[in-house]
Amino acid sequence: IEELMLKVIVFDLDGTILDSAPLIQNILNTMRQEHGYTLLQKETYMPWMSLGGMKLVENSFELKDKTQIKDTLDDFRKRYNLYNGTASPLYNGVSKSLQTLKQFFKVCLCTNKPKILVNKILSDHFILDSFDMIVTGNDDKTDKPNPQKFLSCVEKFNCNVDESMFIGDAILDYTTAKNANAKFGLHSNGYNDGVDVNKCDMVFNNYDDLYNKLNEIS
Repeated sequence: IEELMLKVIVFDLDGTILDSAPLIQNILNTMRQEHGYTLLQKETYMPWMSLGGMKLVENSFELKDKTQIKDTLDDFRKRYNLYNGTASPLYNGVSKSLQTLKQFFKVCLCTNKPKILVNKILSDHFILDSFDMIVTGNDDKTDKPNPQKFLSCVEKFNCNVDESMFIGDAILDYTTAKNANAKFGLHSNGYNDGVDVNKCDMVFNNYDDLYNKLNEIS
């Protein structure tokens, strides 16, 4: 078997592995209702979801004051934490696909979400062991599109950036990959906020096809 060119595959979480938009919409709309705001459609929230928690609540409640944003985010995360991780479903075929990929690549997760939430969600879905490395919002002071979190996965396995790919669903993920000079794979069934598919190294919408698509690149 010839050696695969790709060695490290790094996944985003929300909109890529996990369909968390319906639950996030539910929690934020409940909070908006309590504050006397109108309810928002899922499509309104979706572009904000990849920006991290602070931006998500700032946009959802039109907040400017940093303390208010932090307090609102704390409230949101407390409510989110009350749900079982399976309240946000995995996309079809994720679990099986991760097990297959792990036989051929180093498989990592890179998200701005806090570690406690990430570990709970992955554990509740029984996929915590599917990743060779998990980098969360708590692991360094940077957030995507700063590529540092992504690069820490590549460096951990002594690989070159051109042997890696970031798989995500949003412009923030695409920009992170480009900032790292890495390949980018688009999960087109996620919360795509305008990624140009012609600029992606790979596009897929079905996890059953992912291994074959990666092999075509390798």
